[in-house]
Amino acid sequence: MNQLSRILALVSLIGLLPCSPPARAESVHVGGSASSQRIVFDLPHNMTPEISRTTDGLNVKFPDTAGKPANIAATGLVKQVRFDGKQASIAVSGEFSEKHLAFANPARFAIDITAKS
Repeated sequence: MNQLSRILALVSLIGLLPCSPPARAESVHVGGSASSQRIVFDLPHNMTPEISRTTDGLNVKFPDTAGKPANIAATGLVKQVRFDGKQASIAVSGEFSEKHLAFANPARFAIDITAKS
């Protein structure tokens, strides 16, 4: 094998390596580390939800149906995400801070959750 063939073979194999994929259920994704996680909602169009704190996490209410229902048991800071298509209940372990991000193309809404030390 010449060097170019070896490089091309290596590049194609890199795409096959496992990369700890995020927990995913159609319209909701959860990923990150033990102390910082991001929850992403894939949306049919741009919309901003109402977000409120609960005793064990967050409640996220979208103004319209935002996606297919999902129930994700996650590991780390986010314990579980229950999504009925319009409203999500996010269970978080311990004290945390949050940051909200809206993306336009494609339409997505993200919540970054970070453990307080």
